[in-house]
Amino acid sequence: MHVVDEAWNVGYEPITPGPISVEVNSSSDSLQKLRVSSDGHYLETTDGEPFMWMAEVLWKMPQAADRDDVVFVLNELNKPEHKYSVIYSVIVMSRKEEVLHPTNAYGHQPFNEGDSPDFNSPKVVAGGDPDNPNDYWDHLDFMV
Repeated sequence: MHVVDEAWNVGYEPITPGPISVEVNSSSDSLQKLRVSSDGHYLETTDGEPFMWMAEVLWKMPQAADRDDVVFVLNELNKPEHKYSVIYSVIVMSRKEEVLHPTNAYGHQPFNEGDSPDFNSPKVVAGGDPDNPNDYWDHLDFMV
């Protein structure tokens, strides 16, 4: 059962999940590209079919969710009964009452310069990858 969670706006009540798997459609052949319709009023596929934008926004997932949370929520939202065609999030989000320089679930900060972040200088640590994250951006790559 999903509940609203102030930390990242979409959460879940604690459960004991079974095996976790993510089904990713990595074949670009099966994904249709989108374009703006000729009248400029909607999105359509390259075949000219209108694209229905039915979305869920996971506002703070890159900051608040660990990998198990990400897999669980994306698997839940991918179920046919939800009929979402888009799932999106904010890469870095901070409200006035929160710290200026947030961290993700693993304590990684997205930008250099500590409590006074330099938004033009992402904090990238060499050696990580989406499967073995060692910085904020590796974890974001995993989500995408």
